This record gives sequence, C-alpha cells and structure tokens, in this order.
Amino acid sequence: MKRPTPLEWVEDQHRDLAGENELLRVELRKALALGNEPRPRRIPATYQRKKGTFRKHFVIPDTQVREGVPTDHMTWIGKYVAEKASPGDVLVHLGDHWDFPSLSSHDSPVKKAVELRQWKKDVDSGNAALALLDKELAGLKIEKHLLRGNHEHRLQRTLDDLPWLEGVLTFDALLSPGWHVHPFKEVVEIDGLLYSHYFYNPRTGYPWGGQVSTILKNVGRSFVQGHRQGLEVGLHQLPTGGRRRGIVAGSAYQHSEDYLGPQGDHWRGMLMLTEVQDGDFDLVECSLDYLRRKYG
Repeated sequence: MKRPTPLEWVEDQHRDLAGENELLRVELRKALALGNEPRPRRIPATYQRKKGTFRKHFVIPDTQVREGVPTDHMTWIGKYVAEKASPGDVLVHLGDHWDFPSLSSHDSPVKKAVELRQWKKDVDSGNAALALLDKELAGLKIEKHLLRGNHEHRLQRTLDDLPWLEGVLTFDALLSPGWHVHPFKEVVEIDGLLYSHYFYNPRTGYPWGGQVSTILKNVGRSFVQGHRQGLEVGLHQLPTGGRRRGIVAGSAYQHSEDYLGPQGDHWRGMLMLTEVQDGDFDLVECSLDYLRRKYG
C-alpha cells in the first residue's frame, strides 16, 4: 500500500474534519430551532429584606428659627411631606427649632436678665414657623416627633441660673400641638432606627466627634442625628448581610450663621427614608433648592 505523502495526509484530515463540521452544523441548526430545548434554571435572589409593612420616615434637620430669618421653607417641607406621605408614616424634627439667641450660653446671667425682653420674640418666631409646617400637614394621619435640641435647652439652663424666672419662662410657651415632644438628649427608637438631637460620650457628656463612620461605631446602632451643619452619611456592612447606617444632618434653614465664616457653606434640606426596617432604609435627599423650585 502506497504511503501518503505529508501533503496528502493533511488533505485527507481536512476532508474528514469538513465532514464532521457539517454534521455539527446540522445539529446546531436543530438546536437553535428552539423546539424542545430545556428552560434555563432560574437563579434565586440572595438579597431580600424581610416581608412586612414598610414605613417612610421624613426627617427635618435643625431649623434654628429666630426673628427676621426666612421661614417659607417650612411650607415647602410641609407640601413635600403631604405629597409623599401615607397613613402611618413618620415625621421627625431633629431639634433646635427655636434658636433662642436671647438665651445664648455665651452671655452672663446678668446680661441674660437684660435680654429677656427678646425672649418672647424668639418664642413667637419659632411658633409661627412651626405653624406654617403644620398647616400643610393638616389631616395627615402620620406620627410627628419633635426633639428638643441644645438651643431649646438654653431655656432650662437659664432657669437653672435664674430660678426666680420659674413660671415666667416656660416650655409651655413653645407651641407644638399634635407633636410627640422629646426632651433634649433623649433617644427615640422608631422601626429599629435611633433618633436624637445628638449622641454623646456618656463619660464626658459631649457629642461624639469625628467622621460619621466613627460616630456609627460608637453608637453601635443605626442612627439619625442633627446638631452638626451639613449632611454626612455612613454605612457599615454586617457579616450577616444587614447594614448599619448613620446620618448627621443639622441644617434646614435658608439664612447664614455668621460664626461659620466664609468657608462654612453647607448642604441644607430634608430627608426621606423609605423601606425603613430594622434600622436599614433607602435614602432620598431633598435640598432646599429643590424644594424651592418645586413649591416656592
């Protein structure tokens, strides 16, 4: 038998492969006809929150109302909440609504006594601004929580310094009908989320400092606080698949605070937390600029 040359051997192999390739093409054409092919296996979702009724939380940071500052944003905030809220949702004001410059701790007790004639103006200004908000919320079936901040606490410090003013200056003058009012530094837990005007080192009584991630580590739970201007958001992923979240938001006012200086510009607005459960939530930021364009 004649032995094929290398070239003849290659040509024979090519012819064999061509035949096999044609058979493969026939089988592929049959498979791609999509006749009785098996359905692909469905991959189940691995991330899913527990079933339940989720509430929205609307958060108003420090408003710091005093005589002469603009307050029409309280109407804008109210309109936004009225548009987005469902029965049973939650509204939390983080405190420092009444700014109380007449009771500033930087003044001496003697000077405080001289400036007390301004106290009623501070009270009336805050009452009027809160009334603008409540007007838009009329008829809504939502929970309303009002936290006292360190600015409202100026009233208590004044009474401690000048006890003879007991009964003259009173927290009853701060009108907040329909609100659950919480004392300064009290921690309010709602749907697994901790609220307070600020969280503090129990050894010193001073607010936790540093980045929001540091505060989140110290608090140990998901939290929302005011007190510090601007907006800071932190997140810790847990090995169990859950999340701890922290928010520091301390400015929902239009005016500027002189003590911050020319480099003190910061975010101002309100927040909406959706799908709140076990301290976790989805975050929606609403700046005052956005609210002004929508409702102003």
